[in-house]
Amino acid sequence: MLATEQSETREIFLHQKRQADTRRRAMVLPLAAPEWRLNLSPATLAITEDHFLVATTSGSAAVYQPIWFDFQARRFPRKRTWRQLTVAESLQLVPSHVAAAYRIQVGSEHWALYRSLRRSGDAGVTPRTFMGKHLLADFFAARFHPSDGGMEELVTVDAEP
Repeated sequence: MLATEQSETREIFLHQKRQADTRRRAMVLPLAAPEWRLNLSPATLAITEDHFLVATTSGSAAVYQPIWFDFQARRFPRKRTWRQLTVAESLQLVPSHVAAAYRIQVGSEHWALYRSLRRSGDAGVTPRTFMGKHLLADFFAARFHPSDGGMEELVTVDAEP
């Protein structure tokens, strides 16, 4: 696969290695980094000279760097955006080294992701909130419906077995 970066945003497109086939095969979004290249970020997604994708990040305590791969070619030409969301616990903001949530939009399709960064031995599991969704999960992915604010659950990984 060959990879090409967009000039103003942090999206990367993957292509077949064959010269005759220039169609895009995947779109890659580094969710932990801001969409626009002009914004500074501790998270990066870059292409090496030998066409490898390399993700790097820095932080304290715990870090989470989700990378979104979209393989639906029909979505590639559509406008897209992503944002890190606010996560709260007991009416207090939660720092990103404790939990993180993201919203992805491609055209009229929307998704939401949440990840708790609990360490083994952390005391108790308490509910957290993002975009009006209350949950106890370690990981949650959903299709978001902006018309009514509903979330169609795709994957949930529970905090406790």
